[in-house]
Amino acid sequence: MKKLFILIAICTLVGCKSKLKPREMGAYNYKTTCVSKTPSGLIVSSWGMGENKTICQENALKKAISDVVFKGINDGNTACHTPPILGAVNAEKQYQDFFEGFLSDNGKYSEYAQIYDEPRSQFRSKKIRKLDRVNNLALEFQITVDRKGLEKLLSQESIIKN
Repeated sequence: MKKLFILIAICTLVGCKSKLKPREMGAYNYKTTCVSKTPSGLIVSSWGMGENKTICQENALKKAISDVVFKGINDGNTACHTPPILGAVNAEKQYQDFFEGFLSDNGKYSEYAQIYDEPRSQFRSKKIRKLDRVNNLALEFQITVDRKGLEKLLSQESIIKN
């Protein structure tokens, strides 16, 4: 009887382990990386997260612009590493009002970043699972960012000084 009880306890404990593999829990690197330079800016690889492809695409565009402006691009192709446009430590907080409007759903961010439509730049995707077991998407897109246009806009708005 004692052996049967131990056998049942072991089977129960083995059956209760998590069914999710560690790679499915979202432990990925979602850094924006540089692919190449263009005359007016950069082609970057950026990730967007959301419930569908459209939301992922919008989030990837916003993330690419935000990274170019506040963080700079230091990963990927070493020939096109660039410093941030706004290098101040607290620039994101200092200009929060402007960038909340600029990066909003109706903002002008789409004038400075577009999906790169080269046939070889197909987006990569990874389905991830949140801890609450809701499926979500993370999609990677190749994006052209008009860095010179962003610098011009920020100087017109008196955010950067010439």
